[in-house]
Amino acid sequence: MTALKLLGTAALGAAYVAVGWAAAHPKVSDEYAAHFLHRTAECWYGRREPQAPPTTIDVGTLTYSNACRYLRWGWYPVVDWGVWSRVRGSTLHLPSRADSRAVVLTFRGAPAPGPAVRVRFSWNDQQVEETFPPDVTRSLSVPLRPGGLDVQLLPLESATVPGRPYPISVGIGLTEIRYEQDESAGLGSTQ
Repeated sequence: MTALKLLGTAALGAAYVAVGWAAAHPKVSDEYAAHFLHRTAECWYGRREPQAPPTTIDVGTLTYSNACRYLRWGWYPVVDWGVWSRVRGSTLHLPSRADSRAVVLTFRGAPAPGPAVRVRFSWNDQQVEETFPPDVTRSLSVPLRPGGLDVQLLPLESATVPGRPYPISVGIGLTEIRYEQDESAGLGSTQ
């Protein structure tokens, strides 16, 4: 009887070791791990292999799963014109595209008479700070790497805009993502 108890205890111990090893080495997709294990993405767009992104992405038309592919962390829900960034920072994922060397991101400031919002953009080892006055649209060109790129946005000030059911504090709005062949990085303005 004692031998049977020892054998049962050893089997149970081996099962615990196996479960512990499996927990430490999960076989899951990178997307699953980003959302459920590492918490670097607020949503999960599933296990399907993503296709190359389109040349131009109108952010206001993104469905949940497509928005999840690009808007990784710190974004409000998509509305008809685009999406607002949250004030504590946001992450934008830009998948690679074989024929593109840069991505042009189009941002908008808060509606007038709101305040100007200063935002710090960072990717890889680069940082750019820019102020977005109310009702001003600006484009930022970011060089794209073969494996894709994550761009962090950190609003240094915020604005308050109408929301449902109450006003929300936001950084800046993202309206368009456009893949281009030209690699010149910089900031441009339009009114």
